[in-house]
Amino acid sequence: MELKFDEAQHLYTLEDKPITGVTTILKTIAKPALLPWAAGCASSYIEEEVRKIASKYDDLEYMKVLAKEWERILKEAKSAYRKKADKAADIGSLAHAWVERYINAKIKNEKEPEREEALALMTDNFVKWVDENKVKFISSEQRVFSKKHWYAGTYDFDCEIDGKVYIGDLKTSSGIYPEMFFQTAAYQQAIQEMNEPNEVPIQGNIIVNCKKDGKFDCQMSEEYEQNLKAFMGALAIYRRMGELGLNN
Repeated sequence: MELKFDEAQHLYTLEDKPITGVTTILKTIAKPALLPWAAGCASSYIEEEVRKIASKYDDLEYMKVLAKEWERILKEAKSAYRKKADKAADIGSLAHAWVERYINAKIKNEKEPEREEALALMTDNFVKWVDENKVKFISSEQRVFSKKHWYAGTYDFDCEIDGKVYIGDLKTSSGIYPEMFFQTAAYQQAIQEMNEPNEVPIQGNIIVNCKKDGKFDCQMSEEYEQNLKAFMGALAIYRRMGELGLNN
């Protein structure tokens, strides 16, 4: 069966029929940390704008200008988190693209791509992790699907470490969260289904987190069955919400 992906629409199709993306399904899981983060972005934006006005005018004029600009400041503060997230997503996409080129170079035993200074804080730690753990990459950016559960997705890489095969995903977020392993478990389930009746020897999942500030984290999980159950729970919620017309 032919799986296609339209990058512009971020849409998967299987045999020309839309099929739900794994990350779309996992959006049904609440992310409590996002609310205070978004509120913090709004607060910081207001503080910065008020400070700019205060630096340009004396006390009397400052109050007049602030009163005039206040409505605009509040309106823009509401979307401050979105602008910050978009900026972070841009550099995250660039880092992902570099890592993909690096992994492919490793697989083909070619010279690694030139380091990009703007991405050094993120990508250098990934390279260091690869070297220190003697990571042997098998493939990268593999698209997989489950016809049985009607979902699809793309995982970043699979690799071998100390004789064990892992499905891996690269993240550039603020941390590593449980639902990230639900995501890789969904990929693993799809791989097994696509290769039936043969079983693919996958011993675990890896999340590699390269943060924009240079901090690095890597976690492994061999709790495939538990994580798959959690993903299937999110899938059931997503399907039911769709039946009720509540999916955006």
